[in-house]
Amino acid sequence: MMYCVNFLQCVTFIEKLAPLVSKNSTSNSQGRICVMGSFTTLSMAKGKLDFDSLKKEGPWKLGQNGGYPYSQTKLAQHIYVKHITSKNLVPENVTVNVACPGAVLTNIDGWQTMKKKLGCCFWPIFSLIGGRTPRTGAATFLHMLGASHMEGKTGKFADFGYKTAWLRITKPDDLDFYPSEGKGKTGRGKENNAIMDAAVRERLYKETQEVLAPFLSV
Repeated sequence: MMYCVNFLQCVTFIEKLAPLVSKNSTSNSQGRICVMGSFTTLSMAKGKLDFDSLKKEGPWKLGQNGGYPYSQTKLAQHIYVKHITSKNLVPENVTVNVACPGAVLTNIDGWQTMKKKLGCCFWPIFSLIGGRTPRTGAATFLHMLGASHMEGKTGKFADFGYKTAWLRITKPDDLDFYPSEGKGKTGRGKENNAIMDAAVRERLYKETQEVLAPFLSV
């Protein structure tokens, strides 16, 4: 289910929407698409895409190794966007970026399981891990979609300090790097090896196109 909802639906949306956005963009302003990514792509998936686990069904179990299947499907989103933007597979007047809202309380299985297990202790813990309201989480997307300095920038990632309940504005970086995870080997944000691996990007793109071919051709 998560493979379909989190990943395949996202890819279909981008593939179908990009031409329409391009057609309606003006000469003075590029069209923008922003994907809802996740910090779990590094903190849980550990920067490794497991192709076998990617398509597994079942609910996201709290504490499950790698955060499967949730973090794997979100990592696939990041990798896919990196591939299509680095290979210029979207119209030149359309940008595609990824934004992480942080730990926003929703109805997904992980949060609901945690609430049941922790009871009255849930809210203090939610605050300690940087839990955010939907309003606060949406700020990252609004920035990527509306900020003037994002004009022409594609293949970027922003999380605005997801480890805190309040926003910590950081400069969006290439999708390979995570601004809130401390400095990596290059002095920028910590690297995500799966996103940096061209072979992984190519394989995911090819397999995804094969799965969606009947739907994208309609």
